[in-house]
Amino acid sequence: MKNLSRSLERRGPFSLEPFLDGSRSKRRALDVWNRRRVRYGLKPARDWGGSPLLSAEVGKLEKNEVHTLGLVLAPSRSSGLVNACGWSTAGCEPPNCLSGAGHNRHERNHRVRAARTAFLYECPATFWRVVGGELRRALDKHGAVAFRGNLLSDLRLERILDLSGLARLLDDGLIPLDYTKAPPRARRGAAAAGWHLVHSITERHTAAEVDRLLLEVPVAIVSSSPSLPELAKLEHCKRLVDGDQHDERWRDRAGDVVHLSVKGSMPRNGGIVRNDLFA
Repeated sequence: MKNLSRSLERRGPFSLEPFLDGSRSKRRALDVWNRRRVRYGLKPARDWGGSPLLSAEVGKLEKNEVHTLGLVLAPSRSSGLVNACGWSTAGCEPPNCLSGAGHNRHERNHRVRAARTAFLYECPATFWRVVGGELRRALDKHGAVAFRGNLLSDLRLERILDLSGLARLLDDGLIPLDYTKAPPRARRGAAAAGWHLVHSITERHTAAEVDRLLLEVPVAIVSSSPSLPELAKLEHCKRLVDGDQHDERWRDRAGDVVHLSVKGSMPRNGGIVRNDLFA
């Protein structure tokens, strides 16, 4: 199964220039989206307002003080078409990721994610221009907008999107953020492109490896503690952050540990749930 990020990186970069309202191109883009929706058993959308590509009504995103939009794709290989999580491990495969939590677990949402992933893979130039339009409208309305491009995926968007178009959105108040399981060397250039990344710890990381990562980047660790636990083995942690309070990850710096609680179908211990890193 193809790696979605690598496929898009080879074919890009893709423009974020919005389609003009009322244009034939924008109507055709809706037709393209509707064909994917019907393929996955969904009703065609009457307009973009009723079926946007980006989501605002996502639990933690709604806790941010800054209006935040997220892109929710089908995680890992669950679309049946491509692998949207090139660095996934056994411990985070569905349903052990956020795809098994809250409204994400509903069957209709699985179909929406699969249709959206097919749209992105098969028609990426059209897809990203629609996303660019949604970001532009949000910026015009809210002034500042955060954008989490990988709510359930792990794409190197700094290598996929046209950086000049992204820079214009950054100048107007866009704040891109993400969690990633990619090693820092695989995401070199992300910070320069404007991305705020937190590196997610998997079942494969040793305590020593996590401690070394903290010298370079903020890291996110899942545990089953209901509140902020005490760190046991991480000498280079400068600050422990409750990652469930909001998703304003642009505030994090190297040395920060973002603590996340167990959600949905995640195990209480084992896999990506790393109780062993805390006292």
